[in-house]
Amino acid sequence: MAQAQETDLQAREIVSQISAIAEEEGVSFANLVKVMIFVTDLSALGELRSVLADAYGDHRPASSLVEVQKLFHPDLKIEIEVTLALT
Repeated sequence: MAQAQETDLQAREIVSQISAIAEEEGVSFANLVKVMIFVTDLSALGELRSVLADAYGDHRPASSLVEVQKLFHPDLKIEIEVTLALT
């Protein structure tokens, strides 16, 4: 669970969960079409970029980053929504 961790650790956990879902569907991060990231604090952007660069490899999907006041749980600092091509 990603709660009660720093943004980069939450991001790594979310990326791990997305990777597991992609693998279950028989695809990988190379099939990422779009990524939408919501963060509560842009000051962690450097660490977040590092986590995402590791996950994406050479593939760079279309992406958006939005700073929000809060997420659905007070301990969450990041939410990532992705679109994966399944074919």
